[in-house]
This record gives sequence, C-alpha cells and structure tokens, in this order.
Amino acid sequence: MVTASSPLCKVPAGLCAFYAFNQMMMLTGVTDMKSFGGSEEMIKMMESPLMTFMSKGWLIVYIVLAVCFWPIGKPAATIKREFAVFAAWMLATLVWLMPSMIKLGMGTAGNMIPYLVINGGAALCSIFAIVKMEDDKDGLMGE
Repeated sequence: MVTASSPLCKVPAGLCAFYAFNQMMMLTGVTDMKSFGGSEEMIKMMESPLMTFMSKGWLIVYIVLAVCFWPIGKPAATIKREFAVFAAWMLATLVWLMPSMIKLGMGTAGNMIPYLVINGGAALCSIFAIVKMEDDKDGLMGE
C-alpha cells in the first residue's frame, strides 16, 4: 500500500532536490561540463552569460518543484496527478532531452548513463505509485 506518508511518494521531491543540488554544483564551479564529457565548443557555450542565467533559472525551478512535489498533507488524488506529470516529464527526458544532449555534444552516452538510470527509475516509481496509491485510512498523513 502506498500512501502520502510512504517514502516512495517523496521520489519526485527528492529528485528535484538532487537536480537543484547538481545545478548549484555546476554554478559554483564544483562540477563542470568536462566531467560530463562535453565538447570544447559546448563547454564554451555553457559558460556564456546566457547559459549561466538559464542555469540559475533551472536552479529556482528545481527548488520550487521540490517544495511543490512534497506529498505530506495532500489527498491521494492530488498526488496521483502530480506523479502522472512527473512520470511524463521523466519519460520525455529519457526519450527526447537526454538523446538531444548527447547529439549536441553536451555529454557522452557513457557519462549520461547514471542520469538515464535515475530518471528511468523515477518514472517507474511514479507509475508504481499511481497504480498502488491509496488514501491514508488512519488520517496520519502529516509528519
């Protein structure tokens, strides 16, 4: 049985927090595009002021999504809808975004494997949670 207080329901918020942390590490220079296997041309473009601005925007988006996806205090129907949107986002990332990033030279297939596994696993967790989600019978949805 999956309820709002189940650890599985924290997957979308956790993944968004992970990506926010990843963006923070890239913006502060702790990690760089070379670690992803990016081409020199792509690294130069990613370090431009426009791309830095976009990275800051993504950081804000991921933080807001992490807060919005937090499941505690929400009814099962709301969480199912959020999981459906999150699963669609993860599948779009797997089918369209990741291959595009590889094709553009932002990373190599070998360096993107962890992200493919993480996004694929998150999509599967989301689909499983949609199927198995039930309302809390004891009313202990809050922490």
